[in-house]
Amino acid sequence: MFQVPSELVEYAKTHDIQLLTHNDPRSLNLDEEVLESANKITGLGKDLLTKWAARYTIWIRSRSVMAAKGYFVHFTRN
Repeated sequence: MFQVPSELVEYAKTHDIQLLTHNDPRSLNLDEEVLESANKITGLGKDLLTKWAARYTIWIRSRSVMAAKGYFVHFTRN
């Protein structure tokens, strides 16, 4: 079972961030567009290995509106 690092929990408390965790499927299949964007930035082509990904959602609470959502992805060289 995944355990949230204590530093992340403390950061979320300090900055009034609601931190929610859950288990997503272990395999993350990135589409070709993401890999092409990573290649433009790194120039490594398909020599990238996905280490982890974190999904985020930003809500405007006062209006119950989702302002943004996306992923942070950490790559390493294969």
